Amino acid sequence: MKNLKLHLNQDHYNKMVAYARQAYDLYKTEISGFAPVIIENDKCTMQEPVIFKQDCSSATTTLHKTAISKYIGSCIKDNKELIKQGKFMFCWWHSHHTMKAFWSGTDHATIEEFAENGSVFAIVVNNKAEHEAIFAETIDSSFGRKQIIKTDVDLIFTGSKEFDLKDEIKENIVKEKKVEFSNSYYKHNENLPL
Repeated sequence: MKNLKLHLNQDHYNKMVAYARQAYDLYKTEISGFAPVIIENDKCTMQEPVIFKQDCSSATTTLHKTAISKYIGSCIKDNKELIKQGKFMFCWWHSHHTMKAFWSGTDHATIEEFAENGSVFAIVVNNKAEHEAIFAETIDSSFGRKQIIKTDVDLIFTGSKEFDLKDEIKENIVKEKKVEFSNSYYKHNENLPL
């Protein structure tokens, strides 16, 4: 089976990588966000990626539910006709900073959670500008149960520019504090929100 294709401006891809690099420079964390995807003539094109309020650590990023709702509500309001025509969806993207670009178990669970509400693209990028992309949709199986199907996606690039996003990242990231407990018998590192 051939991979699906997701078209995006090189600047939009560079912006995701810039978010990844600059979040890592500032906080040593992952970062995530969304981007609208417009479908025209069977061609899916990702629009500009954005971030919003989220809690991040070196291995996780949790978008604030109210921020997601506000963003999706705004996109729905601005794209009613495209939505009615089935020509609008979202892409969830996130970073793996210095790690490889791959789908972790947490990533798969997040993709499936989003796909329960409609088809979704997902992209993971790292600081080296490596990436993976996937498309997920819910279908009815032959036994009448819902099943989420994932398909690999090729990114098709067009366009280019550098981004300074540190102020926006500082405004939206709540870095989880690392607390170390120790005594002569026991030493434990745990990420705790403080």
